[in-house]
Amino acid sequence: MEPGLDAEHAGARILFHVDMDAFYASVEVRDDPSLKGLPLVIGADPRGGKGRGVVCTASYEARRFGVRSAMPISQAWRLAPHATYIRPDFSKYGPASEAVMQVLDRYADVLEQVGLDEAYLDVTQRTGGDWDLARSLALSLQAAVKRETGLSCSVGVAPCKAVAKVATDQRKPHGVTLVRPERVQAFLAPLPVRVLNGCGPKTAQALREEGLVTVGDLAAESREAMERRFGSHGAWLWRIAHGDDPRRVEGTHGMRKSRGNETTFFSDLRDPEKVLRAASDLLEETLDLHDRRDRRAFSTLTVKVRYAGFVTLTRAKTVEVPFETERSDTVSRAWATAKALLLPLLDGRPVRLVGVRLSGFAEPTGQQALDSFGARLPEPMARPAVSLRPAKPWGAFDPGGLRQVLLA
Repeated sequence: MEPGLDAEHAGARILFHVDMDAFYASVEVRDDPSLKGLPLVIGADPRGGKGRGVVCTASYEARRFGVRSAMPISQAWRLAPHATYIRPDFSKYGPASEAVMQVLDRYADVLEQVGLDEAYLDVTQRTGGDWDLARSLALSLQAAVKRETGLSCSVGVAPCKAVAKVATDQRKPHGVTLVRPERVQAFLAPLPVRVLNGCGPKTAQALREEGLVTVGDLAAESREAMERRFGSHGAWLWRIAHGDDPRRVEGTHGMRKSRGNETTFFSDLRDPEKVLRAASDLLEETLDLHDRRDRRAFSTLTVKVRYAGFVTLTRAKTVEVPFETERSDTVSRAWATAKALLLPLLDGRPVRLVGVRLSGFAEPTGQQALDSFGARLPEPMARPAVSLRPAKPWGAFDPGGLRQVLLA
C-alpha cells in the first residue's frame, strides 16, 4: 500500500468531481449560437480598458489569449480587446445550474453541490466498486448533461475528493480522467504543487522556495518535516499529496443558503445617496429573483461595502419577524433594514463596491418545496444585450470536441 493511503481510504470509494466547462460563457453560447467560436468574456463592463471589476469566466477561445477568471477586466481588455464582453446574468445561470444538478443527482449515491457549476458525486454503491463501470457511468453522465442541458462538463474519477478535483482539470474541456487507487501516486507526482487543494499562490511560492516544485517533491518529504515547516497546513498538503483525503461527499439538496448581488462602481463614490440608490436597486433585483426562483421567507439581511484600497466591511441583521416574499411590505421592510445597516458605513470614505445578501431561509413546504427542488422549471428569460463592444469573428475553434482521456 502506498504511503498515506490507509485501508479505509485506499480504493474503498469511487468519487466523481464534475465541473462545468466555462459555465457562464457556455450558457450564453447555448442561448445565442451566434457567439459560438468567438472569444467571450463574462464580467464587468471593460469600458475600453478602463473598466473596474473582474472576469467571472472566459470561453476557451478567450483563454487562448491569456484571459482567466478573477482577472481584472482592464487586463482582460488589454489581452483581448477584440473579444465579446457580456455582463453576467445570474437569472439564467441559476436555472441552468439547477437543471445540471438534476441530471447529476440521477447518477449519484450522494450528491454534493459546490457552487453553481461544480459538484462531487459518490458512486461507490451503484458501481459496486468496479472502476470500469465507473468509467462507463462517467461517460454516460457527461453525455446526459450535454443532451439535456446543452452544456459541456468535465469529470474526474478517483478514490478521494482531492484527487478527483485534480483529475478534472487535466482534460478540459469535455474530458473524463480516471485515476485508479494504485495509480494515484504516479498521477500526482509530476504535477506542480499548485494543483493541490488548499495550495494557493503564496503557499506554492513558499514550497518552491523550499525546493518543493512538484507534488512528488512534497510527497517525498516526511510528514513531520512538513508540519514543522508549514504547520498543520503542511501536514494536510503532505497527506493529499499521497492521495489521502478522508473528506466524504456530503449530501446537499440543491437549496440555496443565501442569495445576493453586488456591483463595483466605475469611479469610487463619496456621495452616500448614490451608494444608497445602487444598493436599493441591487436589493430589489435580488428580491425579485428570489421571489421567482425560491420564495422562502428569510430572516437575515447582510450589506457589504468595499472602500478604495479594498478594505471591506459587512454588517448583518436577523429580524424576529421573517421577510415573506408574498407580503406587499417586504421590499420596504427589507430596504429599511438594509439602509440602517449601510448608513454608518457611508462615513465619507470613497466606496468602490456595495452589495446585499439574503440568508436565514425558512424550510420549504408544500408547493414552495416542489418549485425549489425543480418540479416546475422556470420559464425562459429574455437574453440581455449581448456585446458591450462589437465582436470581430475569430474563426471556428473546436477545443477537443468529445474528448475522453482515461488513465487506466
